[in-house]
Amino acid sequence: MTESQMYKEKSEDSLVLVVEFFNRPHETGRLSSVLLHLNHSIEMLLKSILLRHDYDVRKGNGHTIELGKCINVLCGGTQDDPGLNLLSEDEKITLEEIAGHRNEAMHGNSVIGEQLLYAYTRSGLSIIDSLLKEEFNESLNDHLPSRVLPISGAPLKHLDIIYEEETEKIQELLDQGARDAARARARAIEISNRTQEGDDDPPTDDELDTILDRIDSDDDFDSIFPGVSNLRFDVEGQGPTIKLKFTQSEGQPVHYVSDDEEVDDYVIGYREVNPFDRYSMGIYDLADKIEEKYEGPKEITRSKIWAIVRKLDVHGNEEYHRELNTPYSGMSDRYSHKAINRIIEAIESGEVDPQTAWETHGYN
Repeated sequence: MTESQMYKEKSEDSLVLVVEFFNRPHETGRLSSVLLHLNHSIEMLLKSILLRHDYDVRKGNGHTIELGKCINVLCGGTQDDPGLNLLSEDEKITLEEIAGHRNEAMHGNSVIGEQLLYAYTRSGLSIIDSLLKEEFNESLNDHLPSRVLPISGAPLKHLDIIYEEETEKIQELLDQGARDAARARARAIEISNRTQEGDDDPPTDDELDTILDRIDSDDDFDSIFPGVSNLRFDVEGQGPTIKLKFTQSEGQPVHYVSDDEEVDDYVIGYREVNPFDRYSMGIYDLADKIEEKYEGPKEITRSKIWAIVRKLDVHGNEEYHRELNTPYSGMSDRYSHKAINRIIEAIESGEVDPQTAWETHGYN
């Protein structure tokens, strides 16, 4: 067995552990174990490929080169072997993000939400699969049974929804006074944000506190985390080895599948299977949330909120509203969390007055 094959075997061993830890029935050590073994699998595979191309992975002091060096060589190739250019720029950045989260899992304290962990794991496996095919004429199916691919049968939400939910969770923790927990979740997003902007230095607590203050002040997500604000998922292929990529570049957009459209069973992992994830509130839920959050002097009631919804034509904007078919009441008006901020901002800015809205747009 060659040294390249030995490295590849180590990569395959860690790959199995990634799947096992991701799907373990309890959370003990799950997050850090997935990140550690995913990063190790990637590093061993990259070094196996470099060795296969007669690239020396050991430095003069006997230590092997760092993962970052492996990524850079396989993204740009070398003067002697331009064919080593096996990674795209998007794949390079994704691997750097995974490495950044692994470093934090090993040495620090951050919390990655379940959907983001899912996304990083699946995108990491997609890159591994591409490299196996291109370099070894193999695939993930040669090393893992199809019943465990792609990592989990749970549907993956759209990236903007994932980040919206992460921000809401941070706000919830801040409201509860759990600032340390909020900081840990914000750190995970900021690590990704910095990687996208070419900065591999982790954020300090002071920098994270500034971010938390901005979240607490309802600053726009795009202005707080500009590096990740334009990210999206690109999906390629079908079946157990369907590929998921983070990308900032132009490419084929994710296909949003309608409820009536038939798709391959595996594609369900990439459709917005349940639009109630985005439009999670009925009108009473919306009104109650606004009553909880609004701290101004004007009287807010459910009936006035309904009048404001009509006054602002909330139903005319899919960012805030969508009519969905519910199992018990048929078609029903549903509202996103963005509708909460829209209405509160309209009240606080004087764009709308609750009492006047009720007089002009309420039910008599």
